[in-house]
Amino acid sequence: MHISALTSYPIKSCAGIGHASIQLTPTGLEGDRSWMLIGPQGRFVSARQFNRMLLIRPQESSQGILIKARGMLDLEIPFPEKDQAVQVEIWKDQLQALDAGDEASQWLSDFLGTDCRLVYGGEATTRKVNAPSAGPDHTVLFADSSPLLIISEASLEALNGKLGESFAMTRFRPNIVITGGAAYAEDGWRRIRIGEVELFEAKPCVRCTLTTIDPVTAMFHPGREPLASLKKLRMLPGEGAVFGKLFIPESTGLLNVGDTLSVTDWV
Repeated sequence: MHISALTSYPIKSCAGIGHASIQLTPTGLEGDRSWMLIGPQGRFVSARQFNRMLLIRPQESSQGILIKARGMLDLEIPFPEKDQAVQVEIWKDQLQALDAGDEASQWLSDFLGTDCRLVYGGEATTRKVNAPSAGPDHTVLFADSSPLLIISEASLEALNGKLGESFAMTRFRPNIVITGGAAYAEDGWRRIRIGEVELFEAKPCVRCTLTTIDPVTAMFHPGREPLASLKKLRMLPGEGAVFGKLFIPESTGLLNVGDTLSVTDWV
């Protein structure tokens, strides 16, 4: 088995960026979900509420981030200054982030049709990983619960075979895609090694309505697929429909497309 794709999502719920190589940090892929949109009360907003967020295409730069979308002028946003701190809320967590300014807010509000602001977390804004296996030092930035989502190509092929419809991997927003191995093999991985990097399981990834939105058009699937079928095929009692598995870095280092994955402990 080896890595076939690496993707980071600099702005939570916006389009991803593919990488041939990327550094793995304690909070996940470098820069992953380090920016986030908030509403007027400071609570995070996502594509679950505003599906057009998936059409926003970020590009990272050494000075900050560049955002693009059809019908909009490109906007380069510098990293905010430390005196631009604001209180934000994500799920049950309250924390400080840095406001990216009025120009970014206006651009995003115009595109999405709702008042919102962009905030930056960086490595100073972290939350505890929400997983039974996580220790107090295991943290994330603005990801929902865990640093990394891994899905195998074989799992998607098996799911598409059951659905009779072809869904792209981008629907499921993994950070690491694996080729080789059996369908749903990742369900049984407790600890894995990729190159010199070691990861351990957080938990299965419970899927939500985000999977029903086409990331190319931002349109909802009329039959609410693939979530509707996942609820019949892959329900985890007490949790929900699962697809893919979340992992926590045990160590850090460079990840590359083509790196070999080996399983060092099974569930």
